[in-house]
Amino acid sequence: MNALALARQQWRWLPPMLALALLAGTVVGAQEAGKTAATEAETLFQRGMAALPSRDDDPQKKAKFEAGLALFQKAVQKAPSFAVAHLQVGYCLRNLGRSTEAIKAYKEAIRLQPDLAKPHYILGVAYAVQGERGLALEEYKILKDLDKDLAAELFDLLYP
Repeated sequence: MNALALARQQWRWLPPMLALALLAGTVVGAQEAGKTAATEAETLFQRGMAALPSRDDDPQKKAKFEAGLALFQKAVQKAPSFAVAHLQVGYCLRNLGRSTEAIKAYKEAIRLQPDLAKPHYILGVAYAVQGERGLALEEYKILKDLDKDLAAELFDLLYP
């Protein structure tokens, strides 16, 4: 269905060109709303990165991971397809001792952007830490085609 027919269908009572103009405005408005959400998600992501602890011995480490988690989760709410934000949600969850939830976040990052190497590596490490060598090895196999250096690091972790 072309734009004019769609406009006529949605706004039958309006003159055709006015209906077409309204339809165009609706589409542009939706695109602008999408851009705004993506921009807000990016801002939340940057704030989340800034909130994370910069040192392992930071006395505020837990609070900073919780603050970062909240910001990354808001970024994901604004832009659900923001794969790297899902990855950071997982990172925070793992550092807060919530490994099962972290793995779900890593898997979501992979689902959204399967060619991104880092989530495969981190998921492989998470599996290895949980003693799931077979699952970690599956991530290694995928990682070999994406990033040979990260694949080698994961392999060395699995087979020291």
